[in-house]
Amino acid sequence: MDLTGITFDVHSASFTLGKLFEMKLYRFGSKISAITYGAEQERKIEKKLMSNKTIWNKKIFPLHCYKGIPIMGDTAEMETDLEDNVLNLQTLLNSRFVIHFRNLNLVTECIKIWITVQQKWMLFVNCKRLKFRGNNIIGMESSEKEYFDFDQTVEAHGKVAE
Repeated sequence: MDLTGITFDVHSASFTLGKLFEMKLYRFGSKISAITYGAEQERKIEKKLMSNKTIWNKKIFPLHCYKGIPIMGDTAEMETDLEDNVLNLQTLLNSRFVIHFRNLNLVTECIKIWITVQQKWMLFVNCKRLKFRGNNIIGMESSEKEYFDFDQTVEAHGKVAE
């Protein structure tokens, strides 16, 4: 209505096809086509995003029990699906109809970090010969210290184990 300067109520009982033709909206055909094309493209993008949201809302992280504590299981399939979705969504970024969507690369990075920390924790829990003196670990070989990288972890994240 802003485009044409013509006002009408499509929900009115008196609105007919004849009245629509009397408005001579065909004069604005190219502008109306551009608007409807943009709306159609936005609907397609929204449909893809909703499909992805539905799929990811149903995904469940595989959990297993390790010494009575739940840990994350194999996430290879989930990471593959996530990478596929990231690629599909990145193609949507090229569209001028996309305004914003969240960065799924962050989710992938979080999963990888989680798995790395979990693996180190599982190895660390099995080291019964370790003793702590402040932030230092006593009884660990230098190769183990390098793997666990505790000095940097303590500096970056505070307490390592409680």
